[in-house]
Amino acid sequence: MQKKDTTPNRNHFISPIVFCATCLVITACFFVLRGHFLNGYSKVSDFVIDTIVLQGSGKTGEWTLFWLLLLLGSLCIVFGCVLFYKISSPFNRTIQNVSTFSVQPVLGPEQMHPQTEHSSNPVFALACLLPAVLQLLLYADVSYALLLYCLTCAFCTVCFGEKALSHIACILCLYFDGLLLNLCLMHFTGRTVPDNIILLLAAACYMAFAAYLTMHQKDKADTVSEWLMRALQLPLPLLLLLYTKDTYQTATGVVTLGQPVLYRLMIYGFIAVLFGMFFLFIIQKKQGICISGAISIFLFGSYQPASYIVSSDMHHHGEQLLPFFELTKYHAMPYIDFSPVSGLYPLPIGFTNSLLGGTASTYSFAFVLNMLLWATIVIICIRMHASGELTLLFAFLFHMPAYCRTWMILPVMLVLLHPKVRQNTRHFLCCYVLCAFVSGLYYPLFGFALLAGFLPYALFQSVQYVREGSLTVDGKKPSFYIQIAVTALPILVCIPMLLRMAKHVMTYSSQTLLGDGLSVRDVSIPSWFLPYVADGSVKQALYECIRLIGPMLPIWLLLLMIVTFVMTTKSGQASIKHTICALCDSPLMTGCVCAVIALPVCYTYTMVIMDEDWVSRLFSRSGHVYLWVAIVISVLLLHGEAGKRLPKAKVLLATILISTALLAFADTDSYAFPSLDGRTNEDMTSTFTHTQNGRPFALNDTYAAISEADMTAFPKLGPGFIRKETLTTLYDYKQKIQTLRTYDENLTIMGLSPYQMVYYLLDETCPYSGKPSLCKSSKAAAAAISQIDSHTAIGSDLHPLGNYYIYKYLLDNHYGYDAASGFFLPPALFAKVCPGQQPEASLMTSPWAELVYLGKGAATLGHNVDMLSAHLLPDANFPESPASERMLYVKLDTAALSDAFAAQLSSDSILKISWGTDRYMLADYADGEWLIPLCTSGEYTQINACNIYISLYDANTQTSGQPVLIDSVASRMQYYRVVP
Repeated sequence: MQKKDTTPNRNHFISPIVFCATCLVITACFFVLRGHFLNGYSKVSDFVIDTIVLQGSGKTGEWTLFWLLLLLGSLCIVFGCVLFYKISSPFNRTIQNVSTFSVQPVLGPEQMHPQTEHSSNPVFALACLLPAVLQLLLYADVSYALLLYCLTCAFCTVCFGEKALSHIACILCLYFDGLLLNLCLMHFTGRTVPDNIILLLAAACYMAFAAYLTMHQKDKADTVSEWLMRALQLPLPLLLLLYTKDTYQTATGVVTLGQPVLYRLMIYGFIAVLFGMFFLFIIQKKQGICISGAISIFLFGSYQPASYIVSSDMHHHGEQLLPFFELTKYHAMPYIDFSPVSGLYPLPIGFTNSLLGGTASTYSFAFVLNMLLWATIVIICIRMHASGELTLLFAFLFHMPAYCRTWMILPVMLVLLHPKVRQNTRHFLCCYVLCAFVSGLYYPLFGFALLAGFLPYALFQSVQYVREGSLTVDGKKPSFYIQIAVTALPILVCIPMLLRMAKHVMTYSSQTLLGDGLSVRDVSIPSWFLPYVADGSVKQALYECIRLIGPMLPIWLLLLMIVTFVMTTKSGQASIKHTICALCDSPLMTGCVCAVIALPVCYTYTMVIMDEDWVSRLFSRSGHVYLWVAIVISVLLLHGEAGKRLPKAKVLLATILISTALLAFADTDSYAFPSLDGRTNEDMTSTFTHTQNGRPFALNDTYAAISEADMTAFPKLGPGFIRKETLTTLYDYKQKIQTLRTYDENLTIMGLSPYQMVYYLLDETCPYSGKPSLCKSSKAAAAAISQIDSHTAIGSDLHPLGNYYIYKYLLDNHYGYDAASGFFLPPALFAKVCPGQQPEASLMTSPWAELVYLGKGAATLGHNVDMLSAHLLPDANFPESPASERMLYVKLDTAALSDAFAAQLSSDSILKISWGTDRYMLADYADGEWLIPLCTSGEYTQINACNIYISLYDANTQTSGQPVLIDSVASRMQYYRVVP
């Protein structure tokens, strides 16, 4: 629905003071509150025992501090802006040509070419240097290629003014043409020219050519430049020939394996389509950059290896193969027979892989084809909003992350923000519902983030739709009911699965805070972070500060833009209704509101729940989310005013957004998580290392060629190469499972391996999700247990400490351990495989009877006895109660311990907990308040000992002193039972 422009045409300066002051205030608050929130133990309400609990981390305090500072900073932005405008209004502080957020007539991409007049912008030129400067400050290092690119952009801005983007686009096209020649040179001679040199030569040659035209052929400069631009774009689609690389560097030399026929046909067909798009562009006599060039450059920079190499990351890539296999081979129902942990995003890749042969070695080709499709959609969506030159710039600066769960965020946002979608309320609402639905199926968390982000605008549009009578008018049209039916039908059909998915997500979310990732304090500070800071404590504090506060900055920046817009509108004496209408009429403001809501939703997992530092860099997995949001908002920022002299504040805001997105990664190798095998350089997808990707796929001594015998033994393996240890594991598992299946032909395996691709390669059905070891809370464990039956053997990757509830279930149901196969077997099967043995006795040879090191887990649990009350009952029947449910709360007397051991104890002192046999547990002393999970020791559950001993343990000599009864050194003791 087209809205009437009633916003006052007044320009107001977005004060950087408010943003900077907010950052300073929140940073100060962080250092004041840091010790209070980050020290101490996490809050534990269930036996979710993982790294956080074992390390004694204050993860829940970190969670609380993050959200507290985010909210406090948001309030500072709002009240700071209000105060700023109240103070500045009497003085009429209006600065022309700086920034305006007034509602503008929507400009199409073809209307966005810069003016021909010379109008340099020094602020824009300085902003171009910001990425390199920030990289230098943060990492004490800077990519020379990035610096060269920044200087080139700044020089073009100063020299060419508003025509800078066109000149930069020419340089980029020339650079990638040079890379194409470089790849040809490497193919025929094995030698290459460094990418940096090619960029330098491209910039120098173009500058010299532009200077010549300006001085000697000024009247023909525009015509010559346009023909030059077309000529430079012509060969760009050939860059995609990189994806047809089929050579492998082995220890014996270079070998060629070819590629799947369908894959290669699709690559050639795609190249042909890109050429067709370019020639159509020429025939239609359009000017500037054709979208085919931007697509070619984006895909070339986003290169992922499509090779016959079975991935060594068999978990992340295995979970993308397994769901489609389960659906088609075993007709398993999602969230009934198996539970894909992260939604249905693996299904498109699994389907594509089935077309290519359905083997593990063809998986990378399927992944690449899906990546190419999504990357093309991304560039098309950007081009729908921006000029060809700006689209080309984004295609060069960024590339498609291999973190495919985020692939849907950017296209959905840009589609829902497009003027043609927004101008018809009915179409927008249907599109919004379908996009949210599909996004939620694809990846529930991000789908919900998009649903919540666009909800305010959708509600506004719905109210307007009813108030203006459009609903009554549309209700008389048959197309209205057809459209509603088409929108609602797939959702109604999927409601049962959506409910199951929601239940699964909520079940997992109950354990995510403590069961996934690390706390910031426990992450080893990377060597690349502020290397010039020598003081370890200062460096630790700065790392914690930047890693926690950094992701808040984009939210505050976007909130600043929203509040500025509102205050600008209100300063014209506009009513609240008018202000809301103006806010909703602006695609930029709609995008900002969506991002301010969606980012915190995404952060609930991707930021506060940290992964290991190898996953990403400063912002963990949230870097990929912010990357897409930064592109969306930057496109909208630079879009609305592109026909005029670019306002300084808008350019600066866009540059800050882009810079922060780039700085989320210390190097762009992090884009490639989880990376495919076959990389030819350390930072495979880094900008300015493109030529390295043309070298043969790299293989080391750990890989072996897959033989005909291997493919016969494992039909889903396929040709190519695989790690030797993986192949050995497959043969070992195959033999063990075949042996067990002679006793039970209906055998299924739960927890076959921590790597889900093993199920795929062995052609085995996968009860639950393939990772029951992730099920730590009582609810998550109950979901996994529901998939266990009398034919289910359990893999040894389950551990009593981390999977207590599943462990307790197997004890109660008399599972036995078969040492030959390494599986825990149900009673009937165990009696056949191990005749004459008692299941309980067999557990003494299992991994359950191994040493349990509690770390600071006993102390963490001890400080949370009250919170664990829902799962604990005082053991009134000790020692008659089952030992498999027993926990001991004890408050140790430090003085009595020191006297007994004749040693001074520290928080890191290790104590040995035993019960009169050779088996024992170890725990860090911490402050001596413990809850000892005795029930997680396999031996203790069998002997049901009444006396518990404690002694001082020397980790270096692995010896301990004279044990004493724990009763004699405890000021308080209480046995508890875990509630079944």
